Amino acid sequence: MAEQFGTSNNLITGGEAEELHDGIGRQQTVIRTLNITGEEIIEQSLTTDANVLREKLGSLNFRWEEVCRQLAERRKRLEEEKNILSELQEDLNEFILWLEEADSIVGIPLELGNEQQLKDSLEKVKLRVEELPPHKGILKRLTETGGIALGSTSLNPEEKHKLENRLKEANDLWIK
Repeated sequence: MAEQFGTSNNLITGGEAEELHDGIGRQQTVIRTLNITGEEIIEQSLTTDANVLREKLGSLNFRWEEVCRQLAERRKRLEEEKNILSELQEDLNEFILWLEEADSIVGIPLELGNEQQLKDSLEKVKLRVEELPPHKGILKRLTETGGIALGSTSLNPEEKHKLENRLKEANDLWIK
C-alpha cells in the first residue's frame, strides 16, 4: 500500500495536476501548429535540412507524448490515493462509532437488584468483548494505513491534521 501513496519527491498535488492538465490542453494546440508548420517547412527544404528538421520534430513529439503519459500516470495515482483516503476516513469513522457504542455500553449505570437489567448489560458487554480481537486488527490496519496516508504529498495540512486527530481519537478510545 505504501506504493499507492508514493514517496517520490516529484509527486504532484491535486491542484498542481489540474494546473498541468489545463496547461497541456493549451499547449496541445501549439504542438499541432508546430507539426503542421514543421511539415510544410520540411516539404520546402533541402533533403539534409529536411532530415534534421524531421528528427527535431520527431524528438519534440516523443518528449510531448512522454510528458502527457507521465501526467496521466500521476493523475491516476492521485485519483487512487484520493479513493484510498476516502475509504480510510470512512472506515475510521465506522471504527470510532463502534468504539463509542462500546464505551456507552460499558457506561450503562447498573441498578442494584434489577437482575434482568444486569443480564441484559452483561450480554451486551459479552458481545462487545467477542468483537475485541477483530477490532484490534482493524485498528492496527487503520493505524498503518493512516500512517502511510499522513506521508502522502497530496494531503493538505488541514486534511493531515484532521486525519491525525481521528487516528489519535481512535487509539485513545481503544485504550479507554
